[in-house]
Amino acid sequence: MRSSARPPHRVRLGLRLQLILAFGLLCIVLAGVLALSISGVIYLRTQTQHAITVAGEKSRIANEVAIATLLCRRFEKDLFLNLDVPATRATYLTQWQAAYSSLQQTIDQYADLASTDEDRQQVATWEWESSVYQRAVLDTERAIAAGQVTTPQAANAALTPFKASIRTLTDSARERAQQQSAALQHTNAALTATSDQLLQLLIGVGLAALLFALGVSLLFPTQLLRPIHSLRLVTQRLAQGELTARADLMRADELGALADGFNQMADQIRQQIADLDQSAVVREQNDQLRALLELVQDLETPAIPLLDGVLLVPVVGHLDTRRVTLLQQRVIEAVHTQRAQVVILDLTGITMVDTKVAHAIPQFVAAVQLLGARTIVTGISAQVAQTVTHMGVGFERVQIAARVQEGIAAVLPVALISGRARLG
Repeated sequence: MRSSARPPHRVRLGLRLQLILAFGLLCIVLAGVLALSISGVIYLRTQTQHAITVAGEKSRIANEVAIATLLCRRFEKDLFLNLDVPATRATYLTQWQAAYSSLQQTIDQYADLASTDEDRQQVATWEWESSVYQRAVLDTERAIAAGQVTTPQAANAALTPFKASIRTLTDSARERAQQQSAALQHTNAALTATSDQLLQLLIGVGLAALLFALGVSLLFPTQLLRPIHSLRLVTQRLAQGELTARADLMRADELGALADGFNQMADQIRQQIADLDQSAVVREQNDQLRALLELVQDLETPAIPLLDGVLLVPVVGHLDTRRVTLLQQRVIEAVHTQRAQVVILDLTGITMVDTKVAHAIPQFVAAVQLLGARTIVTGISAQVAQTVTHMGVGFERVQIAARVQEGIAAVLPVALISGRARLG
């Protein structure tokens, strides 16, 4: 019994480590997803806090609009109550103008924070009402300076048509501030609760998935590789010549089927070794039969050196695809080794050919021609000629001779020239 020893296979990256790395990569991905989810929630919460801050700022500015409006009303009343004292009236007019400028700046600040159509509409209303109020006060002041208004009652009467705009400015600012404050509190409470719940849910689910992946990555490779390790040990025992080694895995899965297949293989190997040990004579007979078959193949496809540089290839019997292939191999090898210039292919002993063989003859001639030799086909019978013609196989480039003698006569000059060349 012959045994071919192979070097042991070196495991650079074991299956256990591969599985651990694969599941570890899964854990990393899960951790990354969890981190991204948490960062997304945190970002959402940050954006929410920013929105709440903006809403709170708008509420504060709306209150300042109301306060600035009331401050303008105060200086306005002081201005008209002291209309008979020019110096005092001038002082209160300056203070009213400063308060009105502060009111405009506050409205501009609110306009900078406006993010909805309702906010922008509110800013437009404030700007319109404040401009109406400013025009009324300045017109009344000019009437006082011109002597057209001389008493506080007359000044108040001049402003009466515009008091609705003044009240709208004050009331809408206060109402807007209250709405912003209420919405701010409601939004803050709702978004804070929602973000907290979502964050807790993501953390819980992410940690559970991560722990599960870690558990699977540690336990699954061990459970999977335990039977594989057992199979490897049994394989080593069988390789060392312990023919009774068998895998003892009682499993109803693919590994169990693999163990059954291994046991069947081991039984077959043991039976084959036993048969080989008892059949030395049979092996010897097989060797003799193999030698006889090789001899028969040589006789089936002879390549006979007829003259110097000339090979005679007689073909006898049924010529099928196998014999054509073998014939082509033998003749090409003989042409190459013997440096033949002419090959006489004698088909006298062939009675019939099939389609593949008929097409293979021109290919055979072309292969010989590639080696620098030419082919003469002799002995084609009438039946073979009819068959080839009926098949439409072209022999235009193939040199044909009726008999072997004619083929030999055609190559005698070649043989003589080749012989003289060798003698020279």
